[in-house]
Amino acid sequence: MTERISNICRLEYAPVSAINTFIEASEGHLLIDASWTEIPIIPGATLSVRKSHTKAGRLYESSFSAMLRSKLDLHQIVIIRITLDKDETQYIIGDPDLPVRLDETVSIRQKPISFSHQSWHFPWIFAGEPEEVESEPDPEPDPEPEPDPVPVTINWELSEWESEPDFIDANVRIYANEVLKLEQFGNGTGTVNVFQGDTIRIQYSYLDIAEGSPESPFLQLLIDSVLIDSQPVSIPGTGTFNHSFEIDSNKEILVRAVDLG
Repeated sequence: MTERISNICRLEYAPVSAINTFIEASEGHLLIDASWTEIPIIPGATLSVRKSHTKAGRLYESSFSAMLRSKLDLHQIVIIRITLDKDETQYIIGDPDLPVRLDETVSIRQKPISFSHQSWHFPWIFAGEPEEVESEPDPEPDPEPEPDPVPVTINWELSEWESEPDFIDANVRIYANEVLKLEQFGNGTGTVNVFQGDTIRIQYSYLDIAEGSPESPFLQLLIDSVLIDSQPVSIPGTGTFNHSFEIDSNKEILVRAVDLG
């Protein structure tokens, strides 16, 4: 049985090397992504497809012939796309495994082109190009783990006047990120362990002064032997002072009562 197709308006080819995607979308329909080149032909091209049965099964032999508008020098193996002018159906002949080789005959007045191709199916119908599938974005890398905090040490000292009776009742509190780490009343020394980057608050205060106290008493804060604050002491009276900083290394802290008179 032979089917003859004559309402052909366009002939195109794509070299096998220029085929990016060749997918059977449904029975008899193809999705192809390829670089197509039109072959200029004169109206009147024909395609016949003959179906036969062999010991191996069904066999379809496609035979095409047309007249060229100009000489074509094509020696590649290709697939063919044929467009019909009636309903713009497009047939595909050949595939990457069974491509087409065109035969061109050159004469003085005519330039015929033809090919024959055998396959186990009727020519495919071109169903378009495959849709681009948006690739999933690369997952964001896991955040780098936070480095372990670096421990640092505060060596502290609270120093009052050594007299009888006491002239001052001083105390000191040390906070790290507003968490109380130390509370000391009266003379003493010790160590507080904190971490680099902690916000340290030193709170130092006095409660009372006895009669007969020094002429010019002050309560002072020193960090690493540098005077940070010096507050006069009222007679009698109370006072509370604060100093905050972000710690970056080991510190020596001294709170002392002195007479500057």
